[in-house]
Amino acid sequence: MTSAADVLLCSVVLLLVATCEAEGINALIGEECEVDRNCISAQMLCPSTGRCECWRGHYPTEDRRNCIATTSGLCFDNSDCRSLLYSSCFIRDSFDGSCTCSDGYSSSEDERECLPDMGYQETCKEAVQCESRLVDNAVCREGKCGCQVNYHYSTLDGRCIRDVRLLEPCVNSSQCVTSNQHSKVECRDNRCSCPEGYEQIQDYCRGYNFKSIGGGAFIHRGNSANDESNGDGASNLQVSVAALSVYWVVQLVAA
Repeated sequence: MTSAADVLLCSVVLLLVATCEAEGINALIGEECEVDRNCISAQMLCPSTGRCECWRGHYPTEDRRNCIATTSGLCFDNSDCRSLLYSSCFIRDSFDGSCTCSDGYSSSEDERECLPDMGYQETCKEAVQCESRLVDNAVCREGKCGCQVNYHYSTLDGRCIRDVRLLEPCVNSSQCVTSNQHSKVECRDNRCSCPEGYEQIQDYCRGYNFKSIGGGAFIHRGNSANDESNGDGASNLQVSVAALSVYWVVQLVAA
């Protein structure tokens, strides 16, 4: 005859078996669950809907067996961010944190990648890669980091800075630009100005080229591209004046 103790013992055993089976369900994303441990991945939970889903800031793999972290993904230690390359868990408070890109990397727009930071004219996929080094005025144009319209790259500052035109206030010459990229320009007396040997023609600086013909001399007003190839206008002037002086000395001796 079965005693009350035996019945109670059997009930406890059946309950334990049922609990063990329930906790070993290994449910996929979207499948039924009762507790978090029913779900197959450690980055899943069993919400009030009774179906497994990924943690906040995580998304499921195609087979629904795992969850991949994003740069806003919930985490408690670095292992929770392992699925997001070049990231670690940044703990904001004593309760939880979020997956964050490592130094030298920035989050993609969809938060699903940590992309390497890039410099001027280096290869890029998104503008965020350029902005960390070139500041907010950078763009990713045709796969290369560059500067927005009305900004240019300054080798002095190592970033994109706003264009400062002729006669506008400036702090250093790297700010100054003209409509001709070969034109020389400098910051003088806190204003973008043409350097000595150059004159302002509309919104760029044009240099003076001095040449001698048959012992004579004349001033040629050339474009700035020619100025670069022929040297500084002031240097040309000194050479031309010297040549002219020799010519006249020779003429006087001959007379």
